[in-house]
Amino acid sequence: MPGVFNPKKFLALGKDLLADRDYDEDCRVRTAMGRIYYAAFLIALKRLQREGIEIRDKTKIHQEVIDAYMDSGFTSIGDKLDQLRERRLDADYHMIAELVLNECRGYSEMSQLTIELIEQISVFP
Repeated sequence: MPGVFNPKKFLALGKDLLADRDYDEDCRVRTAMGRIYYAAFLIALKRLQREGIEIRDKTKIHQEVIDAYMDSGFTSIGDKLDQLRERRLDADYHMIAELVLNECRGYSEMSQLTIELIEQISVFP
């Protein structure tokens, strides 16, 4: 039976896509941005679940996760998740939005930092 999926693999895949020149740059940047966001989002959600913090409205799960971190005083995490989500929305839904490779690399670093900050939380208020 397979183990539980580790969302950090999404971040690794996103970074691999950014480096892979075999694909069209716009396509790989847009796809990578989604994986980069979901790595941090899923780690953030998992931590909330471990803390017993319930997401009330599943239709607004992304905003509720961000709000949970903001309301708990972890505004740096909430802000980073919000920025990552906004760029993921641009990548997936706004075809006129320009996403550039170097900017996306910066977002991959932001995702990594967000994950590290979440993992460093010792006590959740």
